[in-house]
Amino acid sequence: MNYNEATRYMLAGMEITRFMPYPNFLPASGLSPTAKEVYALLLHRSNLSRHNNWIDDQGRVFMLYTLDQFCRDLGKSRTTIKAALNELCGANLLERKRRGKGLANYLYVKLPPENRL
Repeated sequence: MNYNEATRYMLAGMEITRFMPYPNFLPASGLSPTAKEVYALLLHRSNLSRHNNWIDDQGRVFMLYTLDQFCRDLGKSRTTIKAALNELCGANLLERKRRGKGLANYLYVKLPPENRL
């Protein structure tokens, strides 16, 4: 897409398009580009979950987000999304709690130690 004709300068008070948060630690995290993108999406969705009071009995924010939703929202295959989710779990940035066959897992986004933020 060529943005040359459609672009305009950002002005004070102008509404900007919705965006996903991209934490400062991600570029140097060693994660794959897809895992970084999935993590940013998870952070965005966790803010929505927090707003909707999706809090477990331990005070942790959780979300329900199916594999098909990930695929649709990011335009990636199921295999690619599964690999990224596994990578995030391996990096201790995501915890999945199984709910049962055919049900979306509870997803808990985790943050790195404060000295890495």
